Amino acid sequence: MDFAERFISIVGKKHFSTELAVIEAYRDTLFPVDPEEPFGVIMPETTEQVVDIVKLCNEIEMPIVPIAVGAPINGMNLPVKNGLVMDMSRMNKIHDIDPDTMVAVIEPGVTIGQMIKALEPYNLMTSYPNSSPPVSVLANIIFLKGSGQHITKYGTADYYLQGVEAVLGTGEIMKTGSGALDSSDWHFRYCLGPDLSGLFIGSLGTMGIVTKAAVKLAPICPYTWSVALGFDKIGDAVKPINYIGKMKMADYINGQYWYTGVSADTDYPWEVTGGKAALPLDYMDKWRESKGLTPVWFHLAIEGIDEREVAVRRQMLEEYIDGLGIKRLDMSNDSWYHVRDTQIQGTISSVAARFCRHRGGGWSSLVFIAPVKKWGEILDPVIEMGRKYGFDPTYLLKVFGPYAHTSQCRFVLSYNKSDPDERARAKKFTQEFTQHAVANGGVIHRQTLQPGVVMAHQPEYYALLKQLKKIVDPKCILNRGVLGLVPEDQE
Repeated sequence: MDFAERFISIVGKKHFSTELAVIEAYRDTLFPVDPEEPFGVIMPETTEQVVDIVKLCNEIEMPIVPIAVGAPINGMNLPVKNGLVMDMSRMNKIHDIDPDTMVAVIEPGVTIGQMIKALEPYNLMTSYPNSSPPVSVLANIIFLKGSGQHITKYGTADYYLQGVEAVLGTGEIMKTGSGALDSSDWHFRYCLGPDLSGLFIGSLGTMGIVTKAAVKLAPICPYTWSVALGFDKIGDAVKPINYIGKMKMADYINGQYWYTGVSADTDYPWEVTGGKAALPLDYMDKWRESKGLTPVWFHLAIEGIDEREVAVRRQMLEEYIDGLGIKRLDMSNDSWYHVRDTQIQGTISSVAARFCRHRGGGWSSLVFIAPVKKWGEILDPVIEMGRKYGFDPTYLLKVFGPYAHTSQCRFVLSYNKSDPDERARAKKFTQEFTQHAVANGGVIHRQTLQPGVVMAHQPEYYALLKQLKKIVDPKCILNRGVLGLVPEDQE
């Protein structure tokens, strides 16, 4: 029996493929890298099937790259040569919703749309990314350390994690949190010893394949109010935004440098040319000025259980904003920003998708964590740095709650991925900006390995990561190399 037949015996012929047309869909990425061609794609439905697949891959020493639901836009879970892509989208069951302890147990293929529908009768929510309904909830929380829509109010999305069930590289099943006790359910994240749930957060599947997770739920607040503030440069926003965050004046603080971020569909600069060519960068500056827009803008929102709560907090926030003379932007045009009930979302995803199609479908995105006070020195130079390579990058900022301890910074660069020269320039810019961010105290987050990132960490820290990898995945078959944790004797 050859390898393909053995995989088929586990999941069935319908859920395993070595067809090039199928494989190509998993190789496609917006990131400026060259994906390799895997051996095949497999779609398990149960934890037991995942165990059997991992054991077989151990036997034949075939690397596995697990993916959840969504496109690998950041290049983090790309196929490896002669490896196996494990598509977790069939594992899409919601095992339990407990409205009393406010915890749900879900599989990695459960989507945002599924969760919203399932939690609606209870008037509850969990951490949802600013993405479309087909995106995996669990991937956002576990694999990506996602920001979620309530990052300012609660912190990063892994705040919602109570525990996991994961298949290690050995094929063993491990549970973390209170669910590790046979007599208990997942009501508490911590159990005996260290917090082992953290082993799987941000590991991109390299420490284990998560098959179930318990996530916290939160009540939906039905009343909201929001305001948009404009600044000429990010350094000008540091003190007021930091103060607003520390004093918990807003539940949602989201900033952007995006020259198209506040335009109506018919006003995109490239549409002046019929979508055939990008306009000069200096035109974009003039276009923005003609619209009365600022290069940097922030969206702040308050939510509450009743109108009185929102009104009191709104008064405090408005008095502070007006006292400093901060410019407010007109939010009447809901084509650039909309508030939909309790789910506040920007148009960055749709705008970025449209712009990337125009630019040739390329997207380079680097996410790092930095204190608000570091914004000026890290981000103000990025625009000129990008223009040196012929690009006009944008960045998206989210303040971590509950007291603005730090923030998530994400820069986005679109380019024509069919143009070798643009691909090369996009890659160089990404590497240069990565090194710049790390040198100024940024913590690289949710990203493929970039030169200089490993060297910036203490040797002891990185050595411990490698030792942990060796324990949970001795043959290094799980998403090998994505975090640079491949042992020297296996490189």
